[in-house]
Amino acid sequence: MRNIGTAFLVEPLAVAFSQDGKSVIAGGVDKTLSIINPESGKVLRTLPRQPGLIMSLDASSDGRQVAVIYGHADHLMTLDHLTLWDVQTGTILADFQKPGITILGGTFVGDHYRFAAVSGNQLGVWSMR
Repeated sequence: MRNIGTAFLVEPLAVAFSQDGKSVIAGGVDKTLSIINPESGKVLRTLPRQPGLIMSLDASSDGRQVAVIYGHADHLMTLDHLTLWDVQTGTILADFQKPGITILGGTFVGDHYRFAAVSGNQLGVWSMR
């Protein structure tokens, strides 16, 4: 393992590899979501400024989408906002926010067209088709 540099990151809280290993997606306190080449450390793309602290993320199997769970600066464990992004275009595919719930985690399901997230005793599944 070698360090490829961290000058572009300000206190990262979440990181995920694309399944093909060709990119790393990282984000955190600075509300920046960066797509990074793991070999060179070069930032390939930065998605639009995020609405909250990036606490958790997951990349789809084809690397085209990323799901981001956001926290609040004043209360990090308030995770009530989930956004599915198109990595190539920087557009939002789906957005879910429900104050008072805590999104505990999520993952892409099987193909890269469905995403599942859990919150307490609730399960949500989104389809991008």
